[in-house]
Amino acid sequence: MACRIIRVEGVPLTRELAQQHIELLPMPGEREAKPQRIKFLREHLLNGTFMSPQWAVGRDRETGIHYRLDGQHSSKFLSELAEGEFPQDLTVQMTTWEFDSFADDAADLFNLFNNPRSARSNEDVMGVYRAQVPALAHLPRAFLVHVANGIHLHENLRYDDGAEDVLPLHGPRERGEYFRESQASVEIALWLSQFLTTKNQSFMGRAEIVAEQIREWRAAPDLATEFWSYVFREDHPQADHETRVLAETFREWAITRRTRAPQYRAKAVKAWKEYQKQGKKAA
Repeated sequence: MACRIIRVEGVPLTRELAQQHIELLPMPGEREAKPQRIKFLREHLLNGTFMSPQWAVGRDRETGIHYRLDGQHSSKFLSELAEGEFPQDLTVQMTTWEFDSFADDAADLFNLFNNPRSARSNEDVMGVYRAQVPALAHLPRAFLVHVANGIHLHENLRYDDGAEDVLPLHGPRERGEYFRESQASVEIALWLSQFLTTKNQSFMGRAEIVAEQIREWRAAPDLATEFWSYVFREDHPQADHETRVLAETFREWAITRRTRAPQYRAKAVKAWKEYQKQGKKAA
């Protein structure tokens, strides 16, 4: 690939600049604009978290033609905003490339932008939030993502039930905020961490299971710890105990992948209620 950056500059963001960029000839084969990406940008604008965009153009030395290489969605979004919505005092980082020819260099150049192998995942972003909560520093990022997803579902369910003290809900990449905003969320993560090295630790990859764990722990912490320890370790003395049956069911569902999300929670609720009844009889 014979291409190079010839200029990087900060340019004041204006509606006219956004219009110019979206009207620039796209690199042939550019993907269609995705409504979900536009929605994502609008949510950031409404939340006050829309930052200065980064755009790129490229000049084909063989023909002299300039192409838009990156910035399709943000320039389209900005160019269509109403006058009072347009963000103020932002700068565009404009990168200008040159390449030998479209035929030889287009595919390789296109692959430099937003390549999935170089994108920062939700797990990567969680590392930033973890660094701000010392109590969680020893816990894996992937585990914290699972916990945060469970907290998010748990709070959604509480909202549906009419609870008035629901935590602010966050998108997938911002769910580390739960740990910054709520000490209870930190305590939930620490409690759940006891299941990290168990036989069935993979169950925490299901937000429905984690949400139910949280609900039960908040209602009866000691009993919930006992119940879920049996489920995750699958070591109850009775071979046909409901905690063993629940664990076996979850594993089977994970293999077949045909079970709908709410069924996981419903199955856990049923086993939990039976376990509570047994506890009361024993008492």
